[in-house]
Amino acid sequence: MPIGVKDFTWRETEGEVTISLPLKGVKASKVDIFTTDQYIKVNFPPYLFETHLLAPVEEEKCSARVGNGLVGFRLVKRDPALWGRLSSPESVDKSVMAEKRAEAVEHTHKRVAEAREEKARRKREEEQFAIKEQMRLESEERERMEREREEEARRELEAWKVREEEIREAARREAADPKSIWKQLPSSGAPPRPRGTIQVRALIASPHKCGLRE
Repeated sequence: MPIGVKDFTWRETEGEVTISLPLKGVKASKVDIFTTDQYIKVNFPPYLFETHLLAPVEEEKCSARVGNGLVGFRLVKRDPALWGRLSSPESVDKSVMAEKRAEAVEHTHKRVAEAREEKARRKREEEQFAIKEQMRLESEERERMEREREEEARRELEAWKVREEEIREAARREAADPKSIWKQLPSSGAPPRPRGTIQVRALIASPHKCGLRE
């Protein structure tokens, strides 16, 4: 049979409650704490502290600390007000406390299930976000490559236009002055004849030099 702890202390303000329980020589590793928004149970065999609070507290904002021979609680009241007492009058009724204990266990199971579902939901959202982010990055990469191809094609087209314009300009100059090709040659007479032709003609005009006789 657990020994109920009666020598605890508590204090309150309109917004908070603090509770301090002596461990009575029990190691901190042996302490088991179970709480809900209106139920507190601290089991450190052979001792037990259990109470049904006068009013609900903000579960997510409350905290517990074990150390230096004490278990300490800091509770944030859901509705700011002075309680005047820590426990509900029902806490002295064992049957009521058994009912509250069962409700607390059910409440905790529900919270655990909700937390598990919330974790699964966040994981699904993170996975969906990761997929969308990957798709976005791939889309940006495709767009970047497409822009590079378009830019390369534009540069090639501009270079082709420049070459075509140079060809057309050269054709216009030649059409305007057909003899412009000779402007860079010497201006004294016709272009010189190839030497090979002169030598061949010289040989043909002088048959004696080839060893022929009349």
